Amino acid sequence: MGGIHEIKENRSISSQLWQGSHTIENNGINSGRNMESFNGFSVFADEHALEGQLTIWNTIFAFASSMALKAAILLDIPDILARAGPEATLSLEQISAKLPSKAPRTDYLQRILRFLAIKNIFNETVVDTPSGVKEWRYGLTNASRWIVKENNDFCLAPMAVMQLDKVTQAPWHHFNECVLEGGEAFERANGKDIWNFANEFPSFNNVFNEAMAAGSKISISLRWIQGFENACRCWRRCGTDHIKDRSSISSYQVH
Repeated sequence: MGGIHEIKENRSISSQLWQGSHTIENNGINSGRNMESFNGFSVFADEHALEGQLTIWNTIFAFASSMALKAAILLDIPDILARAGPEATLSLEQISAKLPSKAPRTDYLQRILRFLAIKNIFNETVVDTPSGVKEWRYGLTNASRWIVKENNDFCLAPMAVMQLDKVTQAPWHHFNECVLEGGEAFERANGKDIWNFANEFPSFNNVFNEAMAAGSKISISLRWIQGFENACRCWRRCGTDHIKDRSSISSYQVH
């Protein structure tokens, strides 16, 4: 294979908008009059205005990161990559071949993977193959190791799946109603409070319980480590010069 090059594309909406504003001006659109302006700055020609616009665009599409993450987890992509080895990378074709589908949509899969690579959820590299064709390959990062489900006692995938479930996402669409009329957002969205809803729908109850169990394991383990290290500091103050072996602590940490 040829050299491997890290993807370093800067997919910046702000830079595209900035270039676009100059294109509009250079093409003579709105020639003879100033660009539309408000609050003291030009809407399309002021850098600060474009930064503000970028903030709004990013906020509008913030849901895309969560939904792409959910899709990757439901497709078991982190586990597919983990089975190949901790530092291994797989091509789009290799990943799609392991999906439970006879004809997976690789175009959709690539969109998900490339988007999450931008977010540093997956590692993305380009390989120059002997035939001269560029091949995109994907691997785990420190972030995606937290959503590998197999052989992982500290997995955040159940929490992600629960928080991004349709049932738990629906209340967000009712916050404005709660401000004006009161009530609970979950109950407005789903017809009953979360406890009665979970009791009536076992599938959601299982998703909720798995998420709570996963979160509790991580929380308890972190508190145990903190408590152990506090004890170590206490021993030092009582005359112990140093702790010779910290392997018992590191064994509880996620690598």
